Amino acid sequence: MASRRRRHVSVARALLVCGALGCTAVAPSAWAQGATPSAADKETARSLMRTGDAKYAKADYAGAVADYRAADLIMGVPTTRLPLAKAQAKLGQLLEARDSALSVARIRKVAGEPPAFDGAREEASALARALAGRVPSLKLVISGADPSAVLSVTVDGKPVPAGLIGVPRKANPGGHAVVVKADGYETVKQIVQLKEGEQHDVPIALRKTGEPPATVPPAPGPGAPPEPSPGSETGTAPTPVGGDASEQPSSGGLSPLVWVGFGVGAAGLAVGAITGAVAAGKASDLRDRCPDDSCPRAETEDDYDSTYTMAHVSTVGFVVGGAGAALGLVALFAFSGDDEPDTATITVQPSIGLGTLGITGRF
Repeated sequence: MASRRRRHVSVARALLVCGALGCTAVAPSAWAQGATPSAADKETARSLMRTGDAKYAKADYAGAVADYRAADLIMGVPTTRLPLAKAQAKLGQLLEARDSALSVARIRKVAGEPPAFDGAREEASALARALAGRVPSLKLVISGADPSAVLSVTVDGKPVPAGLIGVPRKANPGGHAVVVKADGYETVKQIVQLKEGEQHDVPIALRKTGEPPATVPPAPGPGAPPEPSPGSETGTAPTPVGGDASEQPSSGGLSPLVWVGFGVGAAGLAVGAITGAVAAGKASDLRDRCPDDSCPRAETEDDYDSTYTMAHVSTVGFVVGGAGAALGLVALFAFSGDDEPDTATITVQPSIGLGTLGITGRF
């Protein structure tokens, strides 16, 4: 009775410690120590495994990890440790998942254990091998500090030993906070995003306290004047050949095609709208005068012809308006600015004829 009480106290303490610290290692269970768990222990573990399975099926991996870990703290057998590793992997805790999977092989065999334990051991070993290639790493490449400077480096709040600062450090996928401090230098804080399987170098440049950040002069753009040669006069701009700068043509501005296109487009849309309204009015009058087309054709032929003509003109107006707007847009994006074509070679004018309205141009 005393030994059983001590065993329950040990398990309870392990649960409290892991709950407070968020640990991933599991405490030695009664089964692993060669003792037989009580019926209450087994039933509690079964209940936790069932709830963990239900949460896992619903993609609640955090809840599944909590239930599987509690069940494994009670039993500590391969069939409770393997689901814990799987849920940790789904949660993105690849380091913890691999550690749990590897620890399954360290659970010693006990005489009379169920055959399912060996199957769980084999599956856990395969999972550990698969996770090894998915765990990313980050390498801190720190520059700008004197060799005598003592660096204080933390990753996610945990200190990195001086001898491991330049060594690739395994980490889970996701964001990681890197902080680098040194006496006499500005503190550097950086968030590093890691992807699965990535080997990421993190360059960190330190600068002394009060030292302005280094600036790189912008590269001269295309067509920029050359830098003055040593000994040459500065402060005076060269005069363009053939006159002063005010007489030189500007390279910017909108192409005339933009205004022509949008002007024709606006005119076409206006004609389409007006003639369309007139045609609609005439058609309404005809329907009122001749319901079911009962009027003699000779009496209404002119009205019908006028209505059809207005309708056609309205259609052509809308088409021309759309074409003009399209021309304006094309000219706006293709011909405006520095690449504008020679306007002397461009001719665009509206074309109006019997029953037609359009635009003609030569480029």
